Amino acid sequence: MQLFNTNIKQSRKRYINLVYIYDDKKLKEYIEFKDEKTCYLSERKILTRNFTSEDIIEYLAIKLNIEKIEIYIKNNPNSTKARAIAVLMMRGLCNFRCKDICKILGNITQSRVSSLCNKAIKIIDQDNSYIKLINDFIFAYKK
Repeated sequence: MQLFNTNIKQSRKRYINLVYIYDDKKLKEYIEFKDEKTCYLSERKILTRNFTSEDIIEYLAIKLNIEKIEIYIKNNPNSTKARAIAVLMMRGLCNFRCKDICKILGNITQSRVSSLCNKAIKIIDQDNSYIKLINDFIFAYKK
């Protein structure tokens, strides 16, 4: 619009002339622009992502009644759900990438981290108590 004119009304008129190529009488019929004074407010709330992985693992161990070390152990069917939920929480609440989670859990590939994250989503879909678990963690550890 600034290319047509610095004046907004003149700029709109020139734009309409360019697009429709009508005479002034017909141009007035097609002008739909109005000077509306609006104010954009996004009202967006930013999620805090400053939780630590240690807090997540400790919290899950207590709430799921397992030993903390079990979350670190590979190929343990008893702790797969806990590992999956931990990975999902680390991705969402700690703002970690798969690479970062691999370093924390140790002896795990990025593809396994991704599959655990997908598994956690399926677990949450099947059992809504895990959503409450995650929400409780957020409120308990909010800084």
